[in-house]
Amino acid sequence: MHNTSDIYVSDKAAIAFTASGPVDSPFRFDNVLTNIGARYDQSSGRFICTVPGLYYFTFHLVKKRTSPAVDLCGCSLGINSISVGIRAFIDPYAEADRGSYGVSNGAYLQLLFGDTVQLVDCSSSGTFESWSSFSGVLIKAD
Repeated sequence: MHNTSDIYVSDKAAIAFTASGPVDSPFRFDNVLTNIGARYDQSSGRFICTVPGLYYFTFHLVKKRTSPAVDLCGCSLGINSISVGIRAFIDPYAEADRGSYGVSNGAYLQLLFGDTVQLVDCSSSGTFESWSSFSGVLIKAD
């Protein structure tokens, strides 16, 4: 059984966000659905770590079909603006490329105080449907 002070401490440590609606300059998600702990910065598109620990980040990209030509889109997950090698990309020559098409990826990342996590090397936001999203959650604080 937890006492009241234990519950209060764990509630204060909760960190999670989900944002959708990609826009450019810089590439970010404009519609913030959840921002527990206020660590997702809507103006920069970056998650800013103030509680070191293990986090899980996921991103779901749904591409638009803007013309009869085959469109491509993709992003990579980055720490401090550098790709960690986790990428979601839609093959522009796939037979399945009819209308909107989605891909997802995610990773567990060990973060230090001050690290930022964002999507990098992204296609223009105009290639993504508005329901594309980026999420993160603290799994365990150090």
